[in-house]
Amino acid sequence: MMVLNFLLLGVSVSVHWTTIFLFLVFFVHSFLYLRKNLEGENITGYLIAGFFSVILIIFSIFIHEISHAIVAENFGFRITSAGINGAFAYVSNGLSINSIEPYKVILIAIAGPFSNFLLALIGMPIIYFLGHSLSGSSLRYFSMMNIRLGRINLWPILGLDGGLILNSLIKSALGSESWTSYIAYGISIIFIVYLIKKKKDRFELEHIVDKIP
Repeated sequence: MMVLNFLLLGVSVSVHWTTIFLFLVFFVHSFLYLRKNLEGENITGYLIAGFFSVILIIFSIFIHEISHAIVAENFGFRITSAGINGAFAYVSNGLSINSIEPYKVILIAIAGPFSNFLLALIGMPIIYFLGHSLSGSSLRYFSMMNIRLGRINLWPILGLDGGLILNSLIKSALGSESWTSYIAYGISIIFIVYLIKKKKDRFELEHIVDKIP
């Protein structure tokens, strides 16, 4: 079951109904973030700012996927479908990833996270000028989440952009033999174990946004 299924510039776009829960999670998370980091506002202000934050995050996801598509099309791969399926967004040209040269896969994959870091960087000087207002705090959340989205997408876990980069690097070094895929699976599992065991209160890249006065 799809909530939306439409054509955009000749590309078939699908949005699965579970995406509603993703946006709800972003709304609740942004609402709690705003209440924690900006005291003294009324509940209506927090709700409006939270909704605005979700719109900005949707825009970020859109730019992330468009960035993949732009690089792919520059390599001659026509994007035929795109969408959001629960917590995952995607663009596709209908080809197997194994049929694309590894360096092209790496550049296509890295374009999405790069766009998130760029959006966060663009937002930072605006945050400084807006200060700790509702609009400034919404933009602060926007920059923080873009850094987080970019960072998480670069994790060397299969299914993420970082997993594509990892798999392509392994193929570049060792060839495309079927056994090389087990190396990527192994590294993914090791990294997931690391994530589970690492300290929860450690400094992460997105925390630099909190340093902006």
